[in-house]
Amino acid sequence: MPAPIFTLADLWPSLLQPLLLALFLALFPPGAFSHHKAVKTSRWRLAAGVFVVVFLLAVPASLVKAAFQRGAVAAGSDHPVLIGYAAGFAILLPTLAVLFILLRRFRSRPV
Repeated sequence: MPAPIFTLADLWPSLLQPLLLALFLALFPPGAFSHHKAVKTSRWRLAAGVFVVVFLLAVPASLVKAAFQRGAVAAGSDHPVLIGYAAGFAILLPTLAVLFILLRRFRSRPV
């Protein structure tokens, strides 16, 4: 019987990352430690928006990374971890771009 491509352990990091990021944004919204204007939207709405975006991008990224690593191991590659990290890094860039756009949009909203 072949090994499964995905396991439940592959999802835990992708579930914890958006949860911790949303909690951090709820406790310390942008502008909390600076003299700039604070965010004009509620902190829980901002945290929920960031959680949804990061969750929707992190779960597929985690599954793709696991699939690349297990595929490299099955193919006999010498560097399966590097292949998995390259796949994760390739998905990290659009995630950061979407978060940047989301934060810029929330900061520019009128009261």
